[in-house]
Amino acid sequence: MDAPLWTETHAPDLSELPQAEVRDHLERAVEEPMNLVVFGPRGVGKTAAVGALASETHADPENDFVTINVADFFGRTKKEIRNDERFAGFLEGRSSLSKRDMISHVLKEQAAYQPVSGDFRTILLDNAEAIREDFQQALRRVMEQYYEATQFVIATRQPSALIPPIRSRCFPVPVRAPSQAEVVGVLESVAEAEGAAYDEDGLAYVAEAAEGDLRRAILNAQTTYEHEGEITMQAAYETLQSVGVDERVGEMLA
Repeated sequence: MDAPLWTETHAPDLSELPQAEVRDHLERAVEEPMNLVVFGPRGVGKTAAVGALASETHADPENDFVTINVADFFGRTKKEIRNDERFAGFLEGRSSLSKRDMISHVLKEQAAYQPVSGDFRTILLDNAEAIREDFQQALRRVMEQYYEATQFVIATRQPSALIPPIRSRCFPVPVRAPSQAEVVGVLESVAEAEGAAYDEDGLAYVAEAAEGDLRRAILNAQTTYEHEGEITMQAAYETLQSVGVDERVGEMLA
């Protein structure tokens, strides 16, 4: 898909999050900033919700909102981490660090920066189900040291994997899979913003095929529109059947 992803170009505001209870929790966090554990299944909008919170909270989210994808560390070699331009500046001259110490150092350096606007910065640790327990202990110490000027948000599919000292320092925000009606509402607003032709049956088909995965629904709607020039039942059926076959063949080859 060569065009900009609709999931990025149409990132929601806090008021546009489809799950009302998530909006309520995060509006409370706007009024009273606190550390958070945002948890729920894959694709339900955890990262988008935290991004909406940061946009609402910070006058300059470009500088005061930092995302660290945990998988970028624990799913890669030390050399790959050191050569990543996002981390190279923090790790220069520290070739002897263990992988745990690498991410701890990056996190500590990020937390030490003063906010550009307002009183604090927000650091999101995304895909945190990959966090090992030894790093969690280091994270706990960073949270204790920089609590006054840094809000920590942990997004994960497995909150039970977090150690009790971290869970006790974070307010839990469960994010359930959106209902089909909620997904259709999001797809409708995105399609209208894109000027994409659609009908109700087409959006309903895309929403149902995504099985509660909001990210997948939006990307499937975009794929359908790019392939067929519209999001109708027939266009979605033909496009998504083709995509599904390609994915299965790819899995078998892998």
